[in-house]
Amino acid sequence: MTVAIKTFGCKLNQYESEALISRLVALGHAVAEGDDADVLIVNSCTVTKKSDAKLRQYMNNARLARSYRLIIVTGCYASIHRDESMGDALIIPNEQKDAIPVYIDHFSKHGVLPDAADDTYESITADDYQFHSRAFLKIQDGCDAFCNYCIVAHARGVPRSTPHEAVLDMVRRLVDDGFGEIVFTGINIGAYKHGDVTLTALIERVLPVLGPSRLRISSIEPLSIDEGFIKLMAHPSICRHLHIPLQSACDSVLMRMKRRYTAAEYRAVIEKLYRIDGHLSITTDVMAGHPFESGGDAKATYDFCKEMRFAKLHVFRYSVREGTPSAQMPQLPDREKSERARTLAALDIELRRNFRESLIGRETAVAVETKGQGYFEGLASEYMHCTVLTAEDHPERSLVPVRYVRVNGETMMCEPL
Repeated sequence: MTVAIKTFGCKLNQYESEALISRLVALGHAVAEGDDADVLIVNSCTVTKKSDAKLRQYMNNARLARSYRLIIVTGCYASIHRDESMGDALIIPNEQKDAIPVYIDHFSKHGVLPDAADDTYESITADDYQFHSRAFLKIQDGCDAFCNYCIVAHARGVPRSTPHEAVLDMVRRLVDDGFGEIVFTGINIGAYKHGDVTLTALIERVLPVLGPSRLRISSIEPLSIDEGFIKLMAHPSICRHLHIPLQSACDSVLMRMKRRYTAAEYRAVIEKLYRIDGHLSITTDVMAGHPFESGGDAKATYDFCKEMRFAKLHVFRYSVREGTPSAQMPQLPDREKSERARTLAALDIELRRNFRESLIGRETAVAVETKGQGYFEGLASEYMHCTVLTAEDHPERSLVPVRYVRVNGETMMCEPL
């Protein structure tokens, strides 16, 4: 059968979509685009009301029902809304995601779906990274932080970690396959723990087998960044970028959010990282308009973000998620939330411009993603999208040493070294 997949949301969803497709290809099924497929898998997200609305709009398209023999909806929306009707679509929550290839294989052979799979946490891994120039490696899933506003812990379940031996084996294979960049991803990768191996210990074990490749750490919570982790950021094989969610710089707001750290503790982590590398690219999430947030609280967050010299702000307007404690609190007017979000978005533009300009003249390495006549494009260690003008043909997935020469909108122009 031919299978198409539509992915919403985070890098972990992207990885799991890749893993599902690679498993299905191994079973003899083919990958198709759009309406040309027999089966459509929709890997959903439910992090905000906006993401829910995007999914519903997509699923309400009558064309979907006419185009596919089977539609499967999985992911976080499917886990939270597993009893919701989506026409004839089959709803498979996250904990059964590993069984999707079994469902499809059975359907292709018998024309009907098998009985429901037993509830078991998914363990899907990608067998073939044929669709990406960088390799995403899932090392962890689940979260037990239960931040006051967040539904993800309910959708993803308790924390569990990939055995460190399996991670090392996969890294070795990816290096052998020529991937210049390997990305550790998960729901809360700072919670990684397999036996006595923590995230810091895992990275220490991975570094010797990276060879010419580099390691990128995806989003990590501030309290997961210990002294050992900070020292590792000086290693040349680790990307010069970290995404460390902030949400607010007001302690009373953080307390209501159940974020478990103070603004001072967050600042101390950032200052230690900047002492390792003053040009480290640090990006963050900031939420505007959480219940009870005052104008002064919002101003404190704005000033803090400017002080921290973030390379980018991912600005969220607080979104009510039914089933979370924050949803039961008195809500700020939408106009106030929108105005605060716009103010932070304007600061984001300023911070991104300042950071990009600070990179001019510095050396980095770019992972080749796409190539054209006389140039290639890719992602730099600092998580900058780059265009490199060169007549030399570099293989896709490889790392190429370059120098930043100028800013071109959202892109950095570079020259090879």
